[in-house]
Amino acid sequence: AQHDPLTPLELGKAARGMLLDGAGRLLIYQFGGIKQAVRNEEDDWDVSPLMFPGYDVLPKALSADGKVMLLEGCRADERVASPERVNQRHVWISTRKEGDWGTPELVPRVGDVSYWNLAMSPNGRWLAWVEFDRGEDGNTITRTRLRIMRRKRKRWGEPENVLDQKGY
Repeated sequence: AQHDPLTPLELGKAARGMLLDGAGRLLIYQFGGIKQAVRNEEDDWDVSPLMFPGYDVLPKALSADGKVMLLEGCRADERVASPERVNQRHVWISTRKEGDWGTPELVPRVGDVSYWNLAMSPNGRWLAWVEFDRGEDGNTITRTRLRIMRRKRKRWGEPENVLDQKGY
């Protein structure tokens, strides 16, 4: 069967940031905003915008069951405090019930952290990221940590170091 593309064919424009659930029935992607595509009974895709009013966030990971999405960004009314903090973003979790995504829930921030290479486990209960400490010049990486954090019931635990080393 011939299927219509999920995005219009426009020169120079491509979808990016694709996240697919384990069953292949829910696709989250960016194309002129965040989109959600749900496979329907006819095996076609129902595409709709996915908005989080009051938040300037981007999807980073999707649980295998398609019920938990990891988001990164800020509230829409937040401003970066200084140029040095440009990479300092918040991490949020949104859960899906009966097809609707909930208001993003802030994952507890661990000190003055910039999250890099953010990842989530397939069940949505573990987060992993890389943290860098920088030298006085603001560029030189003096320490690298790979950290994980687990959600138990409704609370996030303390981050644990998987790797902690000097330099990059």
